[in-house]
Amino acid sequence: MTINDAARRATQAGRRRPGYGASPPSAVAETAHRPCIEPEKGIDADDERRLLDAARFAAPHLLRALNLPEAERRMRRDTLRAVLHRSGPPADEAADLLGLRPGTEFCLTAFAPALPAGADPALLTQAEWVLMRHCAAHRATATVAAAAHAVYVLLPATGQAAGHRFADGALAAVRRSVGDGARAAVSGPYTDLGRSAALCREVDGILRATAHRGPGRPVATTSDVRHRILLDRLGDELERDAWLRLPEVDALLAHDRAQGTDYANTAIAWLDATGDIASSAARLKLHPNTLRHRLRRIRELFHLELDDPDVRLAAWLELRRAAPADGSVRRAEEPGRG
Repeated sequence: MTINDAARRATQAGRRRPGYGASPPSAVAETAHRPCIEPEKGIDADDERRLLDAARFAAPHLLRALNLPEAERRMRRDTLRAVLHRSGPPADEAADLLGLRPGTEFCLTAFAPALPAGADPALLTQAEWVLMRHCAAHRATATVAAAAHAVYVLLPATGQAAGHRFADGALAAVRRSVGDGARAAVSGPYTDLGRSAALCREVDGILRATAHRGPGRPVATTSDVRHRILLDRLGDELERDAWLRLPEVDALLAHDRAQGTDYANTAIAWLDATGDIASSAARLKLHPNTLRHRLRRIRELFHLELDDPDVRLAAWLELRRAAPADGSVRRAEEPGRG
């Protein structure tokens, strides 16, 4: 084997592992191709192994010497992306690459442009660039990575309160670039990157729960929208397994869509008021007797047993799921939910 053959193998050995920021092939190849004296008889298997070991050892040092900030930023970004997609290296190895110290709190923030433009790759790229510049100026240890619908920022040695302060400033910068509809989420504090799946689900759930709020809303945490996250999770289960849904509620919603009636809002108002006729009638701007008549019609038309507490709870959850953030079910002329 010639030294050029060994160099080619060194290049192949340095190829990036899926989902993990290893030394780029160019760095290993550059190291392997450094000038050296080749014996007349060529090199044997032991010489090849020593050359490969030397190339692997020298490549990271050469890379840092050539381009330290850019290389580390790319490595951390690729590692965070892999962690968020559950395809990264072992948790302890990833934590070391991302600058997370054992037992020290960290948190994840996420930023997304307003819907429906939030899926625009150009807007996400712009938001990622803004956040990279913001972190370079205010939080150099942070790692920024864009995904399909949001840009994530991992903040080492940061609790939720400090993460919230960071997100406030970062969100203002993002909004100046991509519009006031951009929104941000902050996770609770974590100390174990092995819980990355829960970490990602938390911030994604917050972003989803705030998707239909108006522009200019503040940074959100789980405690701000836990109820909406719960309803979204319930809705996912009901969409996945339609047999779980109460057919009586489906019939009620279909009747409202087809006939322009308002039975769903009537039921929600009454259930929200825990059966108090006076307060629910006032909310609906109805006479109490009119409300009683509507509730009687709901029982007659859809056989919805509102006297059963378990049925009341299940019906209320399904109706709330069908309602937008303001708590009212959309009318027949509005396509989409409920």
